[in-house]
Amino acid sequence: LLMQTAFILPFVTVETVCHTLSFTSTPATCGQTNGGATVNVNTQNYAPYTYAWSGSASTTNSISGVAAGKYRVTVTGTGGCT
Repeated sequence: LLMQTAFILPFVTVETVCHTLSFTSTPATCGQTNGGATVNVNTQNYAPYTYAWSGSASTTNSISGVAAGKYRVTVTGTGGCT
């Protein structure tokens, strides 16, 4: 799953073939790098999961200390289910 968020909506739920994901975000203050986002996998059928965020070195389910913008997270479960 490739998902982008611009930190506009505080909570988003996305369903894919493999997972149901929910997102929360904290908007960055104008011009600052104090925003963040978290993705939660609401189904555990393909656990454990790995996470890869665009624009961040984070490999966990969250990013922090980022400026406002679009960020993409790829969530991959066992068996390559993305």
